[in-house]
Amino acid sequence: MRGAVVTTALGFGVLAGLAGAGQAQSFDRLVAFGDSLTDNGNLWIATGGAQPPYPSRRFSNGPVWAEYLAGPLDGFFPLGPVNNAANVDFAFGGSRSDTLVANPPGVPTQIGAYAMRGGAFGPGNLVSVWAGANDIFQAIPLAAADPATAQATMGAASQTAATNVVGATAQLSALGARQLLVMNLPDIGAAPAFNTGPAATLASYSASTFNTVLASGLSSLAAMQPATNIVSVDIAGLFAAVQANPGAFGFSNVTQGCVYVASCLTAPVAQQNA
Repeated sequence: MRGAVVTTALGFGVLAGLAGAGQAQSFDRLVAFGDSLTDNGNLWIATGGAQPPYPSRRFSNGPVWAEYLAGPLDGFFPLGPVNNAANVDFAFGGSRSDTLVANPPGVPTQIGAYAMRGGAFGPGNLVSVWAGANDIFQAIPLAAADPATAQATMGAASQTAATNVVGATAQLSALGARQLLVMNLPDIGAAPAFNTGPAATLASYSASTFNTVLASGLSSLAAMQPATNIVSVDIAGLFAAVQANPGAFGFSNVTQGCVYVASCLTAPVAQQNA
């Protein structure tokens, strides 16, 4: 579909054959930008192995979603020309949707570095953007310090982050990306870092606000960029479905993070994944 956003709640495993407006589309390459949800080892290299502190070199006990979808991806390093025939992952754990922090590089900086190093987009390339969570994580403690204004503060921060992601999508379209995959955010308040704490409601509100602004912004962008196909992935809906019926997705514990449970940290991967 051109000039409109195609929204999907399909699992990533079928996105390579994603049907938009009833027409299947295949892709020959993935180029990914974002934060820890997509980083396949860039931050680990940049910090000399200090972060993340996991054997996988990812903020995960194994491959991230982009690797499941596309297989191996070239990373941000070494700092040479981009291989435009290979899958590429320029995401960094901890990255924001803006350029307020230099390291790790924010999404606009990642995109700029890709272009500066000769990165280009072919007609069969799928280009992804998944960011905004770190902006919210970093704003919540400051906002929570003043309960009277916390919701308004987080509403503004979430709107800004979503607008930044729309801007990154537009930046990629201007550089020639014609198939764009943009993810929204899950219910952050339900995540283990927040679900038992006082900021859970504020975190959930922030994610919901982000998603509303993102959807509206992407719709407007699609109308202005009829040559670009924007696919919005409803991560919020996917996570809600998993939380509502964990067993249907092979999970037994969706309320605790493995890093917070000693027995999970030393368990086999199959048990960690449950």
